[in-house]
Amino acid sequence: MDYFKATEYYLYNYKSIKASIVNLEMELQEDPLGTSAMKYDFEKTSQTHNISSSVESEVITIEKRKEHIQKEIAIAKYTIRKIDNAVESLGYLEKRIIMLKYLNDERLTWKQISRIVRYSWEYCRKDVRNQALEKISISLFGVSNIKTPILSPTYPHNNVV
Repeated sequence: MDYFKATEYYLYNYKSIKASIVNLEMELQEDPLGTSAMKYDFEKTSQTHNISSSVESEVITIEKRKEHIQKEIAIAKYTIRKIDNAVESLGYLEKRIIMLKYLNDERLTWKQISRIVRYSWEYCRKDVRNQALEKISISLFGVSNIKTPILSPTYPHNNVV
C-alpha cells in the first residue's frame, strides 16, 4: 500500500467524509416510508403455522440498514478524529501548509501557498509537505509505514563484560 498517496486521499476527501457523516445521520433519523399495516390474508404459512409477514421482513431490512449506517458513521467519525489528531500533532508551518493545501475551502496552488507562508513553493511542496504527510501517515496507519528501519530495543550481545 502506498501510504503517502492514501494519506493524501484522506486529506483531499476530508470534507466529503464530514459531509457523509451528516448525510448518514440524516438518513438514520428519517422515518422509513412505505411500511403498511400487517395483513394476514395473503401471507404464506408453514406447517407450524408461522406467518412470515412482508411488514416484518421490511422492518428487519430497515433495522439491518440502520445498523449498517451506524457502522459507517462510526468509521467516518473515527477517521475524522484520526485526521484531526494527526494534523494537530504537526508543527506550525507543516499544519499551515496542510490546512491550505488539503483542508481549505479553496484548493490553492503551491505558488499561492508559498506567498501566504512566505517560503519558496519548492520548499513548501517538497520538504514541508512531504515531512507533514509522512507524520500524518504514521498517525493514520501506524509506525509500520515509516520508510526508515523501525527502532527496536537491542541488547549488546557482543559487548557483554
